[in-house]
Amino acid sequence: MENNLPINTLSLVMQIQDEGEDKEVNIILACNISSEMDEEYADYYVNMLHGMQESVELMADHFAEVGAKTRIIDALMEDSEREGILFEPADELLDAVHDTKVVAFKKKLH
Repeated sequence: MENNLPINTLSLVMQIQDEGEDKEVNIILACNISSEMDEEYADYYVNMLHGMQESVELMADHFAEVGAKTRIIDALMEDSEREGILFEPADELLDAVHDTKVVAFKKKLH
């Protein structure tokens, strides 16, 4: 199969097999990583892509549920922005943040 992806691109495509009552999804992976990229980074990204494939296969219902909730939240946010509704944090929340009762999470970079 010819790879027409831009350089340093990963692709995960889900193709629905619409035959009969059972709807199966084929997951197709492709990548086009520059030969100039450090091998450690290239392996990391290819491993990540394969991990995503496995996760989609194992947790499809979870992703569908999260996606449904995300779409509802997005629609509500769009409505509130259109209507000019703004979030004003309560004093208790501001105090909790100030008193470090809220745990800060560091972003993990592999």
